[in-house]
Amino acid sequence: MAIANYFDVSLDWLTSGNGNMKPARALNAGEAALLDAYRRMPETEATAFLQYALIRTQGANDA
Repeated sequence: MAIANYFDVSLDWLTSGNGNMKPARALNAGEAALLDAYRRMPETEATAFLQYALIRTQGANDA
């Protein structure tokens, strides 16, 4: 765990190479609330929410 913290990577990524190298971190309280809500949504709702957010911000091509 200390090595993962030192290199600022997730423990899963360090031990298996699977998943994200770095977990997403919020920059402020609003982003933290948004990430928490998104992570608790059922997958189908989260996908729809992400598509909506990308379209609203003209970022759909980046997905």
